[in-house]
Amino acid sequence: MIRYLKTIPALIEALHQDGPPVQGIDFHLFRLEEAVDRPESREMLFRTCAFGIVLLLEGEAYYEVGLRDYHLHGGTLFFLGPRNLISLRKIRPLKGFMLLFMNDFIQSRNAVDPTVEYPFFQMGADVVLPLKEEEAGPYRNALETMLDLYRSVHPLKPAMIYHHLHLLLLQAGYLHRLRHPEVALSDEPARPARLVRAFEGLIEQHFYEAAVRRNSQLLSIGEIADQLNVSTNYLGDVVKRETGVHPSHFIQHRTVMEAKSLLKNTDLSVAEVGYRLGFSDHAYFARFFRKVAGLSPSSFRRKP
Repeated sequence: MIRYLKTIPALIEALHQDGPPVQGIDFHLFRLEEAVDRPESREMLFRTCAFGIVLLLEGEAYYEVGLRDYHLHGGTLFFLGPRNLISLRKIRPLKGFMLLFMNDFIQSRNAVDPTVEYPFFQMGADVVLPLKEEEAGPYRNALETMLDLYRSVHPLKPAMIYHHLHLLLLQAGYLHRLRHPEVALSDEPARPARLVRAFEGLIEQHFYEAAVRRNSQLLSIGEIADQLNVSTNYLGDVVKRETGVHPSHFIQHRTVMEAKSLLKNTDLSVAEVGYRLGFSDHAYFARFFRKVAGLSPSSFRRKP
């Protein structure tokens, strides 16, 4: 497993894609069945700087993005956003398409920021869209067209791919807003659904900053409530009512998920992992990890 895949070629290497090579540094498109099914690629925990769109036509996988868990089956469109911690575990071989692009591929042709324009790329967003058969067809056709173009020698290939991608993103954004009308609500912070989304986004931002060493403090519910301009009790009540889970559970789960990534993907000692996440006491970090994960940090690191 690789902790932070900063380029598309690095991500493709981690996925063990066995199709045509990456043609550039800011865009890539391939069929999921072209990825070699190796043990090390069946379960991955990583971050990436790339944006991704995946159309899953066949297969089964568990997909976890930040605080959200998904059980994926054929007939699903899902998204990868930059900076999010992503866990992907394949259950059955995957068939479909994966499209990856960097921010520059969009912004060099359009000033739009994908993380602002498209809701599924925002931190804490719902990133999975189950599709009916009649809904999946147009996406499949669009990706087939783009793949043929990508593997061609057409002189206007980059510009044409961009326009196809822009249309696909607009269509997916429209469908996402239909499925999630709370995204289109006003910016009033007290609206419960928006408050939960903002809560999730701040958690993801915190752990991203910890991963890149901009932050090494324990995250508290009170700190998040202050940033959202609500009381700690109100935040706890809303999150519990909307999700069925108290905010402290989310923070604990997310802390352990980040710790697992550092334990598996770095040479940091257990104490250093704890310190990176804001634990000044090594023994306390070990107890915390065991309580949430069910085994010690050292035991988890030794697992194959």
